Amino acid sequence: MLPRKFFYEEHSFFSTLKKIEFIDGYLDVQSTTPCIPYLIEGPCKQLSDAEWIEVEQAITALNLKPRSDDMIMDGCGVNCWITFKRRLVKFYIINPDFEGFNELRKIINRLSICEAYPEGVLESN
Repeated sequence: MLPRKFFYEEHSFFSTLKKIEFIDGYLDVQSTTPCIPYLIEGPCKQLSDAEWIEVEQAITALNLKPRSDDMIMDGCGVNCWITFKRRLVKFYIINPDFEGFNELRKIINRLSICEAYPEGVLESN
């Protein structure tokens, strides 16, 4: 049960860009700065079908309704698009603060734990 599309990117205009993207059966996990582009291939991680099923169920259980109530533009944003058989979540929001966002972020960060990012890419500096 592989995702059709899995893309999550956090960016801070004065700090870092962090990306987790499903490409050719692997999660491409990267962290960079706004002035340096992502590598063509970053550290990769492969998940089993059972792990993908758990991810889909965990995200579905959150019943997310992404929205942005604030017009604060401090330079931080999240671009997310996760689709399995159906779209689970898709948004581009500056300063996301909707119900379930922190839980979603934790689920996604756990997927990025690897040798290059032992605490997950979203928690790395």
